[in-house]
Amino acid sequence: MKTSYLIIASLLTTGCVSKPLEDFYSTEIPVMPDSTPQIKDLRDFDNDGVIESREDCEETIRGAIVTNSGCPDEEIGERSIRLDVKFANNSTKLTPEYTRNLEELANFMARYPKVVVEIEGHASTVGNAGYNQRLSQRRATAVAESLVNDFGISASRVRAVGYGESRPLIKGNTDIAHQQNRRVMAKLNTRFEKTAMKWTIYTDDKKKN
Repeated sequence: MKTSYLIIASLLTTGCVSKPLEDFYSTEIPVMPDSTPQIKDLRDFDNDGVIESREDCEETIRGAIVTNSGCPDEEIGERSIRLDVKFANNSTKLTPEYTRNLEELANFMARYPKVVVEIEGHASTVGNAGYNQRLSQRRATAVAESLVNDFGISASRVRAVGYGESRPLIKGNTDIAHQQNRRVMAKLNTRFEKTAMKWTIYTDDKKKN
């Protein structure tokens, strides 16, 4: 009985081996279709995340928020600067301590060439009101001329106006009030378009224009 089982097993094994390998799997190497030619330019030279095939703005600022065409988004920024120059009693002389303040104002105007400034001259209540009016005008003119002559600002962008004692910074007949009211003031504000930047973990929440 055992001998019969061995003979049957041997025949089955011989039968399996006798079949060619080709019956179990194909030996043909598949032929891949030709690759589709690349039509669109997928490069991104300015690293803004927009491929060249739809890029309209090359050399985008790094970190800028861009549109689908690769152009930076714009947002409105604001800048302002103040000028506050004090004068001695009955004087129109600019002292060296305010040179830096005038230079900062001039630099601001140079950076924003469309900005014009009104220089406000003021006086204390010491003396005659009519005289103080003329004195305040001379003070404003002195500052305006310094901007033009010393810092190269166009005279067409500078206007000097004297307000006399009509707009006191501090009211009262005290030495401190008089000192603070003998002054020239100016304030400049400008609005401009700037590139909107992406927020990162290093972005300061306090926006600095």
